[in-house]
Amino acid sequence: WQSVLDSIRPKRGLTIRDADVHTYVEDFIKLMVEIAEKDLEDLSAGKPMLRKMEMLPKAVEVMEKFHFADAFVTYGGCRALAMWLRDLPNGEMPNVHLRSALLRCMERLPITKDALQNCDPPLGKVVVKLQQNPKETVGNRKLAAQLVQRWLRQVLTPKPEDRSLDSLIAGEEEERTGNITRPEEETDESLKLLEEDSAKRMHPTIPIIKGHEYVVRPVPTDQPVPRHKDSLESNRGKLAEVLKAMSRPNKKAYRPYSVSIAGRTLNAH
Repeated sequence: WQSVLDSIRPKRGLTIRDADVHTYVEDFIKLMVEIAEKDLEDLSAGKPMLRKMEMLPKAVEVMEKFHFADAFVTYGGCRALAMWLRDLPNGEMPNVHLRSALLRCMERLPITKDALQNCDPPLGKVVVKLQQNPKETVGNRKLAAQLVQRWLRQVLTPKPEDRSLDSLIAGEEEERTGNITRPEEETDESLKLLEEDSAKRMHPTIPIIKGHEYVVRPVPTDQPVPRHKDSLESNRGKLAEVLKAMSRPNKKAYRPYSVSIAGRTLNAH
């Protein structure tokens, strides 16, 4: 009877004191790494890999705690996530429920550029591989793409304090130079040439706005898929043209009815 009551009674969440947060999270991450290694040993021995799935609810509960987020990233949580998400030695992906749960948790974690660089195996490459894998679900590929874009913005955008660090050490500010070339200064000779040029023309010149030079990042790798177009002389092409003509709306049906007084003409103009 007590077991039935325990199953019905709602479970209490984690209650960890603030002083014990770092120790608890560090030990939990070590346990996650150990569980991942034991699952690989079970796979090599021909046994089912069940340890990560049994630990998944508790791992999600730890990662969803707001007070544990910074400590989880600081003590090597990215390495544990990479070990849980990477492909198995036989080339298969881990459980789909495990992948979905971990990707959703990674959206809430404050994963920084330094944490990704110091991670082995690299978590960034694991997530990019999930994004590009055609066997992955559409929802997980979208989550992986959002994570990759967020991390790319951290890598490509330098911090303001990093820009002015050298200037603060030297005691002077750096002179920033723009990418747009400055137009030449107008002189009396250049104005005279413009007046002579305008006097020779019959029509005014059209003002042209010059665009800005920019680089698209990341570089797109998608290519358009070539579509085969059937010839109009073939039966398939003729049938396509007939179906296209038949699918057009009937304009005659759109005309309003006009009934004559005698009742002889209906919808006739």
